[in-house]
Order: sequence, then structure tokens, then C-alpha cells
Amino acid sequence: VSNGLNLKMNFNNFKEAWCNIFSINKTIEKLIRTLKSDFKLVLLSNTDEMHFEYIKNKYKIVNEFDEYTLSYKVGYRKPNPIIFLNAIIKANALPFNCVYFDDIPEFVYVARLMGIRAFQYKNFERLVDDLRKLKILWLFYNRINKTFINKINLHSTMDVAVLYSGGKDSTFA
Repeated sequence: VSNGLNLKMNFNNFKEAWCNIFSINKTIEKLIRTLKSDFKLVLLSNTDEMHFEYIKNKYKIVNEFDEYTLSYKVGYRKPNPIIFLNAIIKANALPFNCVYFDDIPEFVYVARLMGIRAFQYKNFERLVDDLRKLKILWLFYNRINKTFINKINLHSTMDVAVLYSGGKDSTFA
């Protein structure tokens, strides 16, 4: 490939250039840690092995997830329903007890067709509002200093899995 593209770099330099496209969103990172205390978290991602290993090693928040549904392992990419089914199985929950956030409308649409409560990620404030509307949990968020003040789980008897897809402006931009 490097000859065809006339690249003058070794594999390690290529790997760094290929993978060094991510940055962490600290606010989403805090939310993931908050959700982790009460909910099973499944990371659902269209990714390749090199990218996933890179972010898993660089960003420790990835290790907070209970399960991973990764396109390169499943053999299907979103919006294929099979990848969503894999995530539901890993969540060990019924689809309507799963909550899914993604920045791509088509992916949200397919998740809804699968029976998952799915929302398009637009920004952090909207994400918090969507979580409040679900009445799964309530977050009191101080927008000035970006810290979580308190949280109350309104449905402690429900098994809820939060299926999360990193996308632009989400955890890994």
C-alpha cells in the first residue's frame, strides 16, 4: 500500500498517523463514569483493530465499559441490524431496556427499529436532557463548572444497558 500511495514512512509512523485522530471529551468521560455506577455499559463502534487498541491504551475511560461490540470483531458495521443485535445480547437486556446514543441519524433510526430507545447525540446538554426525559436517571448538572453535583436513579429495579457509540464531539472526537 505504501508504495502505491508513495508513502515514505515506516509502519510505526503510519500507525501513529492513522490512530492519532482522537481526543477525549472530559465532560462525556465524567458522564460515563457516573453511569457506570448504576448501569451496564456497552461500547458499540464501527472501528478497526488498530484504532480500538490505540484508544483502549491511550484513554482509560474505554476500560470502564462492561462489554464491547466492535465492527471488526462482529463482521458487520452500523447500520446493519446484526451489530445492534450483538450489542443487545452483550447487554443481556431486552431492547426496550437499552438506551443508545449516536451522532449519525441513520444509526439511531436502525437502533429504534430494533426496539432500542435511541437518541441522536448533538451536544452534551441535549444528551443530559435526553437522559432526564427517559427518567432512567436524573443528573443535576452545573453548566458553569462542568461538574456533576448529584444523581438519583429513578428506576433502580430496571435492568438498563446504555449502548454508547463514540462519534464526533462525543467521547472520542
